[in-house]
Amino acid sequence: MLSFFERRKRLHLGPFVGPSSTDLGELARMRVVEEKAYTRKMQDLWKELKNSAEKDEKVDYWDFISGSDFAQTIARAQLVSFLVSYGYANLLRKGNSIFLVPKAKPDPHPEGSPLSFPIPITKEALVRAK
Repeated sequence: MLSFFERRKRLHLGPFVGPSSTDLGELARMRVVEEKAYTRKMQDLWKELKNSAEKDEKVDYWDFISGSDFAQTIARAQLVSFLVSYGYANLLRKGNSIFLVPKAKPDPHPEGSPLSFPIPITKEALVRAK
């Protein structure tokens, strides 16, 4: 079998453009999400994260994103990714554990890499959530 790029050349699709990121405003313009409703959900989750982290100043990522079912877990994970991207929280790795550390105020210029940090939601993680 030919490589992906060789097969793509045969379709005459033009130059290959790598994946890029999008922000909440662009998703709203595309009518994928409603910006105000999504922002409200994100802020509600931020408040929940701050309340959950009061005692230890951090929360286990898996415990926090776990919902009552798979769809809710995915939705919470997506909202958390925006919280981290927009500077409302930090993601902290210690060994095999992942923690969320909420910020008192959102950082307008979050530190860190603009690259994504994929966290696969495996069947094991879903079993842990139940």
